[in-house]
Amino acid sequence: MKKIFLTGLPGFISTRLVRSIYKMPAQLVDYFVHDVRYDSSQTKEALQKHGLSCPKFVDYLPNVVKFFQSQ
Repeated sequence: MKKIFLTGLPGFISTRLVRSIYKMPAQLVDYFVHDVRYDSSQTKEALQKHGLSCPKFVDYLPNVVKFFQSQ
C-alpha cells in the first residue's frame, strides 16, 4: 500500500484512505490544507468598470465540489 506525507496532516497517510474519504487524488489534499491568501482587488476593479462582480465563494462552491466528484 502506497503511503504519502501530506503537509498539515500528521504522519504518513495511505493514498487509498485519502481517496476513499475525500473522493479525490491524495496529492490534491495539500492544496486544501495550506494557508493561502488571494488578492482580487485589481480584478474586482476591472470588473466593476463593466458592471460585473466576483461571486462569493459559497455561491460557487457546490460547482467546485461537483467538478471534483466527477473526476
